[in-house]
Amino acid sequence: MIGNFFYSSTGAAAAYEIEQSLRFDGSGTGFPPVGGFLGQDNPSSGGSTTQWTCSFWAKRGNSGSVKVLMSSIYQPNNNEAFGIQFTANDTLLWNLYSATTFETSQVFRDYSAWYHIVLVWDSANATAAHRCRLYVNGEEVTTWTTRNDPALNAGNPWCQNGPVPGGSQNLIGYQRAIGALAWYQSLPYNGYMAEFHCVQGQALDANDFGEFNDDGVWVPKKYAGTYSGNSFYLKFDAADVDGDSSGLGNDWTASGFTTSGTGTDVMDDTPTTNWCTLNPLSTKSMTLSNGNLDVTSTTTSDRICKASFVVKNNTADKWYWEVTNTTISAEGLSLGICSPDAVYSGGTLSSGRDFLYANDGDYILDGSGFGPGWWDTFTSNDVIGVALTFNSSGDPLMEFFVNGVGQRDQAINAQGQTEWVPCWTTFGGTNNATFNFGQRAFEYTPPTGFNALNTANLPAPDIADGSDYFNTVLWTGDGFGSSRTISGVGFQPGFVWTKSRTETWQHLIYDSVRGAGNESELASSNIAAEGGVNANLYGYLSAFTSDGMTFTSGTDGTADQSGYYNKGGQTYVAWNWLAANGTSSNTDGSITSTVSANPTAGFSIVSYTGTGIQGSTIGHGLGVAPKLIIAKVRSTTNDWVVYHASEGAGKYGYLNTTDAFGSSNNFWGNGASAVEPTSSVFTIGSNARLNSNTQTFIAYCFAEVEGYSKFGSYTGNGSTDGPFVYTGFRPKWLLIKCSSTLTNWYLLDSTRNTYNVTNSLLRPNIPDAEISAVPVDFLSNGFKLRDADGGSNASGSTYIFMAFSEHPFGGDGVSPATAR
Repeated sequence: MIGNFFYSSTGAAAAYEIEQSLRFDGSGTGFPPVGGFLGQDNPSSGGSTTQWTCSFWAKRGNSGSVKVLMSSIYQPNNNEAFGIQFTANDTLLWNLYSATTFETSQVFRDYSAWYHIVLVWDSANATAAHRCRLYVNGEEVTTWTTRNDPALNAGNPWCQNGPVPGGSQNLIGYQRAIGALAWYQSLPYNGYMAEFHCVQGQALDANDFGEFNDDGVWVPKKYAGTYSGNSFYLKFDAADVDGDSSGLGNDWTASGFTTSGTGTDVMDDTPTTNWCTLNPLSTKSMTLSNGNLDVTSTTTSDRICKASFVVKNNTADKWYWEVTNTTISAEGLSLGICSPDAVYSGGTLSSGRDFLYANDGDYILDGSGFGPGWWDTFTSNDVIGVALTFNSSGDPLMEFFVNGVGQRDQAINAQGQTEWVPCWTTFGGTNNATFNFGQRAFEYTPPTGFNALNTANLPAPDIADGSDYFNTVLWTGDGFGSSRTISGVGFQPGFVWTKSRTETWQHLIYDSVRGAGNESELASSNIAAEGGVNANLYGYLSAFTSDGMTFTSGTDGTADQSGYYNKGGQTYVAWNWLAANGTSSNTDGSITSTVSANPTAGFSIVSYTGTGIQGSTIGHGLGVAPKLIIAKVRSTTNDWVVYHASEGAGKYGYLNTTDAFGSSNNFWGNGASAVEPTSSVFTIGSNARLNSNTQTFIAYCFAEVEGYSKFGSYTGNGSTDGPFVYTGFRPKWLLIKCSSTLTNWYLLDSTRNTYNVTNSLLRPNIPDAEISAVPVDFLSNGFKLRDADGGSNASGSTYIFMAFSEHPFGGDGVSPATAR
């Protein structure tokens, strides 16, 4: 056996801990359904039909069809049906059959984390727009594709009494109708629910059930209000899964759930301790069900499912999970770990890496078998335990267990691969499996010291609130005055990148090392020397403030003299990074540099004077090797040069062009060879863009910080069901470039698009105004491409990206990110 840590099923407690959830398997049609649901036939009284509030947390299963969260019908008139559902298009739809219908513009396609949903019915409100309100993760939904407000004092059948022939009037996790409404039948929910409150006679809001914590994450809080009438509170405790905990005795009736044993539907997966599941966004040619813990494969190509968690090569980490292969066809299957970017095509691994255990005992590494007979064979209904840790070299070390019997340990050479994801793949035929990452009891005792996969057991992120180090601010120009101060950044920025969203003006860049002022202005979309972009005509950043920056108008004498920053009615964005708020001389390299370094955030600003000498080195002050460097000659006209670790020091790109990355040792190298950056310096050749003698240069250096920043790559698939890219955090800012062909750079952020899809696109290499294009879903643990656009997802093309976080996905001591 390997490992010597205590096994833990949950991590540290949150301020308010939700202890369990209930899984709905989403199966069956008709009434009653095959899968689980809760019903209530006859509440004790009529209660209020014009005012109530419901609050619950939901973690989605698969999409692609309607999934009803709660519903009600009315008898004997048979003319009212109420429900809220995830639609087949992944919007939220709330309707009352008599004509009140609301459908969100935003989509909800995050399956790896929890949504908090609050519904308010307040039809007695004199303001029509306040009679129906919907909150998601603490924010009121205000944009709708469809909105029909209810009439004043309109009734709603939810949670009312009154007999319904043949079954329940009020339902959770299902919709039923009879007679004239039979078309509305079925639509069972697939996923999890937790902490379900219904408060009749009160129009509350999200703040009564949740709050933003000190890190800016929306978290649950204990409801401190009162209940009356038909109000109820379902905690989904295994001992009384349908019991009302409000004190009113308004119990429900649960059907189709298992509430004990290793097959229980009462899970430890909750909004305060989020657990690993299988991820529909990185699953191909397979069907997930039962809360994304069951998988079925029936096709013969591209068959793989991956989990929602990624683990890193950390020698202190030890992970355990179980897979029960309920059906194994003659074609067989394999399970284990793969790289997050692994792709299977035509029955083989076409890219990425894998380390798998096949049912014939074969040991598979990177698509090639070494057996069979390396391990024992296994068959249908055998439980395979997977124990993963990392040896002193950071290489994956795995031991598999068949029905509790350990097989031999096996290590593989990581070969630079630093991230791994649990996976399951089949060659063909019909195969089925059930996963357990620890959200319910394991079938067999894990080896000593091994942890289950939940967010509380992940390593503590280095940064818990991304806005402490990077933040985006928006404003609208007012056209008045000689200056305009923009606040709300939250810190004094060291690096400011700003752009008019509505005009074809340059992307302008300032930093605290070069200083504020028109003479310090550079543009990512322009090769001009410092101060040569707009020649002081249209305004400039004149000062860095403790919470933002001040802009001063230009000198052209027209109404547009503040056009770059404050033209009336125009909208603007500024992206801001925290540096050191001071500089120091750095002599680590052969060229002395002036540096403002923030190692905590993995960011430094580096100024130096070129020598023209091949292999010159520049100190960057980060203490770890940067993964991205963007550099520009200040004193003359020339391109912006980009180093990205995914391409390596032998490659270079230009931020100001559409060019593919080129190959040369004369950029990030010594002429004879490429030289990767080290923890103290980066190396430059004699190319004039980086090292012309006596010219001055500026370089922005970025190192990866756990839970805050990520600099990686992916391969496009040319589909609207594009790659899912794991970052380990909920992105706030994303920059993408195809490194293998001519394309624009693409820049997206979650401040200009506060919900999915994220598609307000700016292009750093051109001054064009913002457009709506290239849809991407920002998610709790990464991003998903939703378009086949050549600039972000052409089939077979390679893309690099740069991302900064809103919140980490999870980790010891932090609240897990909510779904977006």
